[in-house]
This record gives sequence, C-alpha cells and structure tokens, in this order.
Amino acid sequence: MFEFRMSRKKYVNRTRTAKHAVAASAVNIPKRRASIFIIFSSLILSIYLTSVLYHISQNNPSYSLRQQLSFLLVSCNMLLATSIVNLYIKNLVLKTSKPLGDFLILAAITLCGGVLVLLYSFQPLLLSLILITYLGLLIVSKRLFKNYSFAGLNFYQATVLMLPVGLTWGVVFLMSLNISLMTRLILLCTTPLLFINLPSDFLQMFELFDIVTRDKWLRPRKSYPRRIYYNEPFVSLHVPTYSEPPELVIETLDKLAKLNYTNYEVIVIDNNTKDSSLYLPVKEHCRKLGGKFRFYHADGISGAKGGALNYIMPIVHPKTTIIGVIDADYQVEPEFLKALVGYFDNSKIGFVQTPHDYREWKGSLFLTMCYWEYKIFFHSAMISLSERDAGITVGTMCLIRKEALERAGGWSEWCVTEDSELAIRIHDVGYSSVYVDETFGRGLIPDTFEGYKKQRYRWTAGPVQEFRYHFKNFIGTSNKDSKFTFTQRIYHLNHGLNNVLLGLDIPLQIIGILLLSSLIIHKEIIKVPFEMWLAATVMLLTTPLLTLLMYKSTVKPKIKHIIGQLFASKALNHVITYSALKTNITGSAAWNRTSKFKSKHTYSYALYSTKEEIMLGLGLAAFMITAYALFPYDGLTLMLIIGLCYSCFNYFAAPVMAMIGVWSAKQSDQFAKEGDYLEQISNLSSPILTLSTEKLI
Repeated sequence: MFEFRMSRKKYVNRTRTAKHAVAASAVNIPKRRASIFIIFSSLILSIYLTSVLYHISQNNPSYSLRQQLSFLLVSCNMLLATSIVNLYIKNLVLKTSKPLGDFLILAAITLCGGVLVLLYSFQPLLLSLILITYLGLLIVSKRLFKNYSFAGLNFYQATVLMLPVGLTWGVVFLMSLNISLMTRLILLCTTPLLFINLPSDFLQMFELFDIVTRDKWLRPRKSYPRRIYYNEPFVSLHVPTYSEPPELVIETLDKLAKLNYTNYEVIVIDNNTKDSSLYLPVKEHCRKLGGKFRFYHADGISGAKGGALNYIMPIVHPKTTIIGVIDADYQVEPEFLKALVGYFDNSKIGFVQTPHDYREWKGSLFLTMCYWEYKIFFHSAMISLSERDAGITVGTMCLIRKEALERAGGWSEWCVTEDSELAIRIHDVGYSSVYVDETFGRGLIPDTFEGYKKQRYRWTAGPVQEFRYHFKNFIGTSNKDSKFTFTQRIYHLNHGLNNVLLGLDIPLQIIGILLLSSLIIHKEIIKVPFEMWLAATVMLLTTPLLTLLMYKSTVKPKIKHIIGQLFASKALNHVITYSALKTNITGSAAWNRTSKFKSKHTYSYALYSTKEEIMLGLGLAAFMITAYALFPYDGLTLMLIIGLCYSCFNYFAAPVMAMIGVWSAKQSDQFAKEGDYLEQISNLSSPILTLSTEKLI
C-alpha cells in the first residue's frame, strides 16, 4: 500500500509538470509585442542610420548618400556573416556557456568583421555608430527573448537589418541606372515578388533555425509514460491499406502484436483493393493473431486514406479514448503506447506525434541520400512548431484523442495531406499538442526517384489546399468560433503560405530570362558593384551553411551524407515548384499513393520519369549559351547567367538522382544474389564437411 501511494504521488507530480509545461507555452513563447518590437526596432535603426548617412553626405560632399548606403550594406553583410560564424562557435565549440561569455565572444567576432569593413572604406566613426547601436539593440532583444542565445538573436537581428538596407540600396541603385524602359519595368516587376516572400521567409527562418538559436525549450518533447497501469486508456490502432504486399502488412501486424500494452485493439481497413490475393492473407493473419485484431475490406470508399479512416470510426471499441494511425509499412517499437499515453492525462492534449523514421536504407546510395534529406525536418522544424503549440500530425506514428478527432469533424477527404489538415482543426477547437522527438517506428523509403517525387508532390500540394480552405479562418474573417492562439494562427497560416510561395520560383525564373533578353536586345551593359556581389554571395551561402550547422548539431551525419541530402533536395526542386503553382491555380491534387512493391529498375525509364526536368534543363542551358555568345560581357548579364545556371543545376539533378536510384537498386540486387549463392554453397558444403570429419574420427 505504501508503494502504491508513493507511485501515485510521483504520478500526480509528473502530471502537474506536464500540464504546467503545456500551459506555460502560451505565456513564455515570445509574445506578439516582443516580435513586433524587434522588427520595428531594426526598421527604425535602418531609418535612423539612413538619416545620419544623409546628414554626413550633406556636410561632407565627398561622401554621397549612395556611398553611405553602400557602406551600411557592406556593414550589414559583415554582421550577417559574423553572426553565422558565431552560431558555429556557439553550437559546435562552446555548446554551453553563460550569456556574458557569449556576448563577449560575439562582440569580439563582430569587431574583427568591422576591421574588414574598414578595409572597404575607412569610416571609423560611422562604423562605431553602427556597431554601438547594433550591440545595444541586441542587449535589449535578449531581455525580451530570454530563451534565445545571444548568438541566435544576433543572427535574427542581422537578417532583419539586412532586408530593409538591401532593398533601400537596391531601389537607389535601380533608379540611378541609365537603362531602357523595358529593362526598368522588368526589374521593377521583381520588387513585389520579393516583398511578398519576406514575411513568410522570416517565419520560416524561425521555424527551421530555432534548433541552433535557442538556449531554453519550455515545452516537453520526450516520452511520458504513465506511472499507474491499473487504468490504462484504451487505444484503437488503425492500419489503412490499399494494394499493399501482404507480407509487408503481416510484418507490421506482428510488431503491433508485441506491444508492451494491454488495453488496445488493431483495426486493418483495406480500401478498394481489387486483387483479393493481396488482402485475404492479411485477413487470415488477423484471425490468427486473436481478438485484438480485426480486418475490414471495403469497396467504393471515396476520400482515399481519410475516407478509409472515417469508415471505421463508428466500429471502434466502445471504451476507446485514443486513436492511433500506423502506416502499412511501419514496424512499431514495443514501448510505443506505454511511452506516450501519459500525455493524455492532460485533458487539453489533442494529439501526440512522433517522427518519421526509416529502415533498410543502409548500403544503398539512393536511399541514404533520401534518408538524410527526410531526417532534418523532424529534428528542427517539428520541434520548433511544437514549442509554439502549432505542431502537425504527419500521417503515421501518431496518437489522437478520440474526442478531439470527433469534435474536429473527423478526417478530411478533400485534402491530400489529411494528417496535417486535421492538426489545424484540432487546434482550432481548443486542444493543444505535443511532438516527441524519439523514434518509435520505422517505415520504408520509396525505392525509385519517381516514387520519391510523387510523395513530395503530395506533401507540397496538401498545405496549399489547407491554405486555400482555411485562409479566412486564419486571418479571422470567417464566422467560425475559432480557439486558435495567436502563434497557432500565424504558424498554421505560414505552413500553407510558404508552400504557396514556392510556386513563385517559376515566375521569377521567367522574369530572369526576360531581363537577360532585354539587356541583349538593347545592348545594355550594367556594371554590378562590389556591394551587390557581396550581398548576393552572403545570401546565397547563408542557407547551406546553416543547414550544415543544423545537421552537425542535431543528427550528426558525415559530410558526404549532408552533401548527398543537398543534392537530393535540389533534384526535388522542380516537382515542388510545379506542385505548388498548379495546386494554387486549380485547388485540387491527385492522391498518388507511395507503392510498397519492389519496382523494376531500368535506366531508360528513370530518364523518362524525369523528362520534364531534362527538357527544361536543356532549354535553359541552350538559352544561356546563346545569350553569352551574343553578349559576352560582365556585370548584370553575367550575374543573371550564374543565377540561371543554379536553376539549370536543379533541373539536371533530377535525372542524375533517378539514375543513382537505378544503380543503387541494381547493386543491392547483385549483393542479394551473391548472398543467396553463398548461402546455398554453405548449405551444400555442410554435409560434405560432416562426412569428412566422421572419416577422420
């Protein structure tokens, strides 16, 4: 009895801790006024420094306003570059240190960067003004954002400062050019596209890089098992299938049968499979596994996976309080339920999500590249979203409160990402959520680049559909009684908006082609100043350098794996852009499932599956070669050609990735055949060896 009371006391304390952690998230996450403060402070700083520069230029005619703006732009590039260096030192060298030490190191690195700025233009008084104002604002920001490191705030502040200064310098530079009306109009067309992207890109920056800019995390993200097991909540686990290899589904069910949990059931819902030889073995296996397992086959279900999951909701066990979703290829760890159900003791928790993870990728170059490309999202953005109580469900390895699912209206049958769309509605009816950064199950990666592309097309199109459907609710103009918090509203909106804006890559590319054509037609040579080259270089290198930092400070792969995932992400660029643009125009997208059957791998079909990327890449390459042959000059022409080369690389990465997929599959097949051959030889030689041994005896 004494032991029971002690366990009860620990259980109550842990439950209170979880409740307080969830409730505190809404208070301790940076508030709206703090976010607005740092943005407007940076803008005010930009305006203030611009006015100072104007005053200096008036009193010292040797320094024009443009020269002073150029000095400010170079200084901002220095601040951004040194902030990245500081992030590397903070996350990979120091890892943990006191705020004062962080600030002193930051100031020292910034001053070293200031010396380089003086080599560009020796204006020590102006540089001192910039640095003192900048560092002072950084100290104020730290008072408001106590959970962020000085290194992280330094990066965000430098980025925010860089944007208005860069745009101001660009406008001044553009207005000073002596160019044709057509060229000027094309250049002006880029301005609204850049402005549209800025707010979303800024939020996306917080979402991605929080993992390397924060010192403290307030919300839980580790497993939370219950300490009292006499009253386990009943969990109904749902496994939707459609034309799946039966042996694959059987392996999944065998793993579910070994869960270290008592009160649960497993319902397999086979959705519209025409070939009965695929689902009948699964049905028979469910019968063998006993009463916890039920199998249903249904024809004519609409709404794909969402429709199938809705179909079985009326037939779940009456004691069910938690719904779990497991994809047909996921093999679950025995502690999956026990490690997570404790969170549902808090009545405000609507769902608990765990990461996607994968198996059978080692030894395959293609699958390894895909694996590391998948990996970082679940160890960066998902953690950041959960910290703001704006996490999403990702289709499998999730537990959902049955009451929350029903209040939200069930699974959507119109959206190709019914999982993340459900998270929006669960938050909208007032529930919270938790993301647990621990692997409890592993699935399979698509074994061809075509399958990889189809999956990413769906993952891009879904958030665009969500944005279109929920937009009025996000901005507060619908008649619905929404219970979103401010951060949930903003981050769910940006989850869709960011995918919508990915479609702008195609219009920007067309504008680049038109601008280059106009320069050639009018024979205009526009010299690109050093400041513009510097800004373009720093901005171009910022994302890959921060991506490298995120990988090295979280999942810690080898450098070759980071390069491989970067190449894989570039190969997906066209399908992501095309999916975003098409879905934004039409509003619909086909639900292309990921096949689990082993594919036939041929080089010719691999190239055929990337015919769009090949044609666009060849067309763009031909245009660039022709343009440089007709107008072989440096300046803006060369900068545009370099930019189009970057796009060309993205196109050609797709067929190369497809070929790597075929080569990797053939290598794996060859190794498998050699393994089977050696096993046969071993089996044949065993009796011979036995007989020989007996004769010797």
